[in-house]
Amino acid sequence: MKKYIIPIFLASLLLLSACSPQLKESDFILTNEDLCGGAYIKYRELFHSYFTIKDYGGGYMEDGMPFYCLNENSRQKENIDRFFELANAELEKHQFSPIQTKTVKYSYQELLDASNRMGAASDRGEFGAWGFGINVPNNCIEVVHRNISESDRQKILKYAPEDMVVFVDADGDFIP
Repeated sequence: MKKYIIPIFLASLLLLSACSPQLKESDFILTNEDLCGGAYIKYRELFHSYFTIKDYGGGYMEDGMPFYCLNENSRQKENIDRFFELANAELEKHQFSPIQTKTVKYSYQELLDASNRMGAASDRGEFGAWGFGINVPNNCIEVVHRNISESDRQKILKYAPEDMVVFVDADGDFIP
């Protein structure tokens, strides 16, 4: 039995290290090309190479600045914090504004999965609604409808927690 303890321990260490990306500081250095308008794009692509949609709640632009919604339950919290520390230090070194972050309850994956479940149920005719869309800044799913019944509201809420859903009355107007 003792001869299996070390291999099991080493295998578990390998699995843990595989789950935690190792941030390379050299990845964060901005090149001349990046400084000509691509700095934020570089970090968006780099973020997505290190982390998954389970680690964050999405990204959006506000007043020309990028915002990242970070999932409060991410297992990568320390790595994500370090990521933004490195990215923002390099951005500030070149007089760019830092990337803003905020903590959210739901990951983008959770929002996407719930939205897809609602869409599939609507397609099956379980309830009437016009559409389902992820609202990243508010970390919710918007259910667009016209005069939705209380019965349909309750049917929709079977597919997502109530605090994840916002009902938007289209008032007869098409909202893309």
